[in-house]
Amino acid sequence: MSEPSFEGLRMRLDELEYPTWFMFKFIAPLAGLVQLRNLFEGYPVRFNPSRNGNYIGITAELEMQSSSDIIAIYKQAAKIEGVILL
Repeated sequence: MSEPSFEGLRMRLDELEYPTWFMFKFIAPLAGLVQLRNLFEGYPVRFNPSRNGNYIGITAELEMQSSSDIIAIYKQAAKIEGVILL
């Protein structure tokens, strides 16, 4: 599996003033929940399970220092099998 390109996102993120609060949203199969939760260890995270309980929506808002910091989290999340980056 190849790594997704984040250059379009980076261009939009570079327009923001830092530090800034950034909201991360993901959908994950339950099997990937622990790995994804570990990305936000120590930060408040909201969980929203799917109706059938097979997937869970995850939202976390963090103060980020640069577009590179945001992209780094997306790259780590993209390595988790079945995770959808929103």
